[in-house]
Amino acid sequence: MKRLQKQKASGEVKRDVGSIVKFGSYEQDNNRDNGTEEIEWIVLAKHEGFLLLISKHCLDNMVYNSSDIHNSTWADSEIKKWLNSNFLIEAFNVEERKRIVPNEYKISGGWDLQVGKMENMTAMDILVRAGAGELELVTLLPCLAINGTSLTPLIKTVELTPYAAEKCKNMYWWSRLAIDESEMVCAIGENGIYEEKAVDDSCLIRPIIWVSEDFWDEG
Repeated sequence: MKRLQKQKASGEVKRDVGSIVKFGSYEQDNNRDNGTEEIEWIVLAKHEGFLLLISKHCLDNMVYNSSDIHNSTWADSEIKKWLNSNFLIEAFNVEERKRIVPNEYKISGGWDLQVGKMENMTAMDILVRAGAGELELVTLLPCLAINGTSLTPLIKTVELTPYAAEKCKNMYWWSRLAIDESEMVCAIGENGIYEEKAVDDSCLIRPIIWVSEDFWDEG
């Protein structure tokens, strides 16, 4: 596993909340001739041997949904399907995909991103499925992480890779929160300010994943 060995060569991998870890790779410098680049992730939280990660940079740009825009939901959105198929396969090798666990955001006690604590969290249900029976391994920021009009300083700043910037039409990145009975979705902009964007708008993408912490202990 060359990616992991490369990161470990520079010393022990820190995994505290707010730390940066490398996991997977994706086109970022907009030069496909030199291959893909390692993805940097911000550690948002730790829970029972798992890390909640959000990409440090906006990695790509696409619409939330272009079909059935009047009744769009996260479960049937194009962006969810893309994240859990095309992106999942392109960004992570087989061993990395084995370390990603399905997402569960039913948190009864609330989610404090500021200090990285999750209280009264239900057990991550490995049987949780999304859409047409596929596991939901990659997601976007859930509505529970949005507090008023601001987000934790850990993820307020919008940083784009050159690849994403080339495709960018605005400086907003998608959350997974589709507004009920509307054609709108919450998107987050600079300084953590969010606004509603039409589901067929094109916005940036910052994936979120749960990864088993033992990935960085191997090898």
